[in-house]
Amino acid sequence: MKLLLTPFLFLFLLSTITAQFQKGTTLTGGDVSFNGQTVKEEFSVFSPIVNEELKRNFLAINPKIGFFTSESTLFGIGLVFERNYTESLISFRSISDDPPFSNTSTTIDRDFVFLLNPYFSHYQQLVEKLYFTTNINFLVGFGGGKYRVDETIETDLIALRFNVSPGLTYVVSEKWLLNAEIGQAFYNWTRESLSTDVGLSEDPINRNNNYGLSFSLNTFSIGFQYLLKSGSE
Repeated sequence: MKLLLTPFLFLFLLSTITAQFQKGTTLTGGDVSFNGQTVKEEFSVFSPIVNEELKRNFLAINPKIGFFTSESTLFGIGLVFERNYTESLISFRSISDDPPFSNTSTTIDRDFVFLLNPYFSHYQQLVEKLYFTTNINFLVGFGGGKYRVDETIETDLIALRFNVSPGLTYVVSEKWLLNAEIGQAFYNWTRESLSTDVGLSEDPINRNNNYGLSFSLNTFSIGFQYLLKSGSE
């Protein structure tokens, strides 16, 4: 019976412990992330030799500012800029034909999005200087893309996102906090349409709904935050 009550007692104690941040304090922060990938492959099907080279990179910039409305509750606003770039090069080369022939095809796909990010954070003290945080983010914005093979096709994008993510915050000093997050429950909605006339009677519209629970390394983030104490201490 005691073993059954232990997790409930632990949750009760967590719910009764509140953070000790000062009401009116301003918290600034944000993060910048970049990752890239290059893949090269060569294979042959009987005669032609096929070389494929794929390049990808992703950049995200996310500044934030928030205000403590109580000792454990933070409301804030952020801006998000994301950019994806993918380049694929495929070449065919034949050595059995006379004369030999070769052909190369290049595909470039790039898109960007700007998002406004109102957010809410709640802090629960675990031990001295260490806090468990619950972060709720709502993001809405717009963007566009370009896809080029033989000609360039441009698209317009509208995005809506919502996610809840747990994290830990460590108080490094009176001014600096170290924050880490991993995992999230999320819902993403996008609407993409052509912004250029390609000669179709009706321009195609792509709607995408994506939701779920993820604890992959892609959801991991870590960064520093800076506290600006209020004037009334």
